[in-house]
Amino acid sequence: IVIADAAWLAGKPLFTASVLRFQGQCAGFIPGQGPCYRCVFGDPPPIHRAPNCSDAGVLGVLPGMLGVLQATQVLKFILGLGEAYMGQLTLYNALQSGFRTLHIARDPQCTLCGHTPSILQAQMHDIGPCSNTISHFVPLQSLLASVAKSPILC
Repeated sequence: IVIADAAWLAGKPLFTASVLRFQGQCAGFIPGQGPCYRCVFGDPPPIHRAPNCSDAGVLGVLPGMLGVLQATQVLKFILGLGEAYMGQLTLYNALQSGFRTLHIARDPQCTLCGHTPSILQAQMHDIGPCSNTISHFVPLQSLLASVAKSPILC
């Protein structure tokens, strides 16, 4: 979520994709053009409630499939073609072999982009064992500097 916050605060587009078990999701967020990542997903869950791939697993083909969807959205955005993903969350269920698109409105109470935001800078969150690994290899300041230099994030 630190990358999503940093991208929004820097005014940079963010295209995300994620997978877990037999499901995946893809979305795009552009500051000023719809909801932010937190409008859709809220604050990170407590460590004990967040599933991890070691325990939950991922169907091997899903990362590739969602990566293609994510890359397609980035290219459409760069080229100015097709319908933008802003304000939409596309879900894929491999067991049912189907897609579903949800339209998401901006949350006026959002802590990042709402009427009275309380998040004014990106902060590293404790996400369990992964947070120590991430912050060890990519210090927050380096991450924020990379976000500032990037024209688009995915």
